[in-house]
Amino acid sequence: MKKQWVQKVEALSDVKWSARGISLYFSIPSGTSRSEISLVAKNYVKKAVTPGQKEAYGSDIDAVLKGIRQIGSEAGKKGIAAFSCARENYLQILPVEATFRFTFHAGNMPYLFPLRLVLEQEPEVGCVVVNQKTAWLGEYFLGEIEEVNTIAGEIPRKVKDFGFEGRDELRMTRRVEERVSQFARDVAEKTLQLASERNWDYLFLAGREKMMGQVWEYFPKPWQEKTLGMLKTDPENINAIYKIFERKVEDFVHTQRELLSEQVLRESSVGKKGRVGLEPVISALNDGSVQALVVGLDFTSRGYICPQCSALSIRGGKCPYCSANLQEERDIIPFALKKAHQQKAQIVLLPNSTWGNNAGIGCLLRFIRLR
Repeated sequence: MKKQWVQKVEALSDVKWSARGISLYFSIPSGTSRSEISLVAKNYVKKAVTPGQKEAYGSDIDAVLKGIRQIGSEAGKKGIAAFSCARENYLQILPVEATFRFTFHAGNMPYLFPLRLVLEQEPEVGCVVVNQKTAWLGEYFLGEIEEVNTIAGEIPRKVKDFGFEGRDELRMTRRVEERVSQFARDVAEKTLQLASERNWDYLFLAGREKMMGQVWEYFPKPWQEKTLGMLKTDPENINAIYKIFERKVEDFVHTQRELLSEQVLRESSVGKKGRVGLEPVISALNDGSVQALVVGLDFTSRGYICPQCSALSIRGGKCPYCSANLQEERDIIPFALKKAHQQKAQIVLLPNSTWGNNAGIGCLLRFIRLR
């Protein structure tokens, strides 16, 4: 699944417009009906796009809003990425199962940083559904599941044959157990092969309890620890397993992000490696010491960037690093995100309801620089 998304983004990276167009990203609030998605987009534009931008790119904005209205009933995702160049009659709208900060960007090609960031940060999870005869191996990414392999086991039926003192039945029982064990080993080996080839981050097992346990026991310890869950269920009901599997992955990702945000607050409160608030976060980004960055989805702030060394600042004047004149930006947060990305930091976007009361932005440090 991730491979297909990477291919989509690479195809977009080859797009070049002779005239300037726009890229628009936004998140769809939970509980929004599909028919209301275009209204959400319109409200974002009304609130965040400047009058000058509306005047210069009105045709592009109208094209995007019209396109969103047309696909609204088919979207059903957490976010939208849209690209338009009205002068070349170009329009591409991608519903994505991911949250985005509202982003409006004008240029001669699609602005892809928010989409690339999602592809790098979202986990790819392998799903194994197994009974004693068949194993189904699938892959989950951005709310979609794809079958990647099916393994059939050659398990003989257990036949009750009394024979001489029941010895034939005993031999058959042992033969079945050996074949079941071999099948579990084969499933585990194929799962690990796919996990390596397709760069899975985690695994999830479902099916018959005994069979799942045998497969899991053949995993090396690191992959046992990366198994998000083992769902005891009827392996024939694949569609029901899909839905439970998606919820489990989403709950896991949400919990991990909440734990990280709590760690930032906790470390900050005791003066350790946590930093909360724009000024200390900007200082840490300029030092190159950010391990993880947490940002409220709607948090924005004016700031300054150095056109020569890319240092960030909340105050104007001269750059403290190279003395160049700082350039004012209406919203400095996209530059903070890029700087964190360059430092290979984990980046988490949280709803303002959970992070907005904590100055909108925070980070966890790799190290504390001595001044």
